[in-house]
Amino acid sequence: MRNEIWTIQAMRAVAAAMVVLHHAIRAFGAKADAGATTAPWFFADVPQWNFLVIGVDLFFVISGFIMVHTTPQKYGAMAAFRFLVRRVIRIYPLWWMALMIPIAGALAAYWKSGYVDAYVLSWHRIVSSILLFPSMAESGHLQPIVGVGWTLSYEMLFYLAFAVALMLGRRTALIAGALLVTVLMGAMASGSSADLISFLANPIYLEFIFGMALGAAWNAGRLPKMSIWLGVVAIVAAVIIGAQVPEDSSFRFVCMGVPACTVIWCALSLAGTKPWAGAVRLGGASYAMYLFHMPVIFWLVLKPALLVKIGLNSPLLLDFYILASVALSVIVGCVLHALVERPVQSALVSSIFGTAKHTNTALEPTKG
Repeated sequence: MRNEIWTIQAMRAVAAAMVVLHHAIRAFGAKADAGATTAPWFFADVPQWNFLVIGVDLFFVISGFIMVHTTPQKYGAMAAFRFLVRRVIRIYPLWWMALMIPIAGALAAYWKSGYVDAYVLSWHRIVSSILLFPSMAESGHLQPIVGVGWTLSYEMLFYLAFAVALMLGRRTALIAGALLVTVLMGAMASGSSADLISFLANPIYLEFIFGMALGAAWNAGRLPKMSIWLGVVAIVAAVIIGAQVPEDSSFRFVCMGVPACTVIWCALSLAGTKPWAGAVRLGGASYAMYLFHMPVIFWLVLKPALLVKIGLNSPLLLDFYILASVALSVIVGCVLHALVERPVQSALVSSIFGTAKHTNTALEPTKG
């Protein structure tokens, strides 16, 4: 990994941890609301922890940065092909593995009791989830079978658009970027609620563009250092705004995207400092953490009967249990990264590009 951007890898670890903690808090909050457990003490007020969703926004900004940083002055059909194939290799194999879990669970329930989970066992849902095509839940929100995959649908579409721009050339890429911003703003103003239009018009795409702007300035050597104090201010702003603004707000790119961009800018300003190996390794496993933390939380540590059985049902102990579920998610992510993600990715890169060199995970995108 190039040391000058080790902080980007560290921010991926931070972003993944924030998402995992947010989902653990929400899951325990739902159990407490249902009366299955007592409410945690420190993590009791779920809305006050909504700022943790900025982890997803950090991932989007990082992805935009990485796309530009790893493809400087590379245009044409071959550059576009290599870029897109590497992203497919990075995203899909582990995603398909994660997708097998709920599908296998639904099939097991069907064989055992005849119960059909229409949310999972639907050809439309299965195919769209496999391909990461937009798939809307009954609530109207973008949500494939594995819920966290909604961010991957946005990432893949943006990767496709970026690949087309690479193929067409630099000037066309700039024009396409300007047109994208115009279309997003126009669709936002129209307030359309149609599923596909809603997906395409989500201004969260602007967070990728924030990252791309950072990447372009970084590659050109024109990115000024950002004061760390501004990063602190950005985090404080996200904490305050996060408790007030819904996650699906049309202005999320302002409320969370701008603070996320500021934080990544600050991280880049620290890129020349001594790397922290632990953060780098955790950043490499962040994608596996992101995809597999929900099964860990729900299937391994969210059984109310288990809590009662082991006497872990007091508010303060539940706080520690939430943190333990996060730690376990990190461990599972690291194991899957080492035993599955990296070997599979290396094998695919070797077979397609004729090299055994492992794709640098520090320079690859991850989700949110």
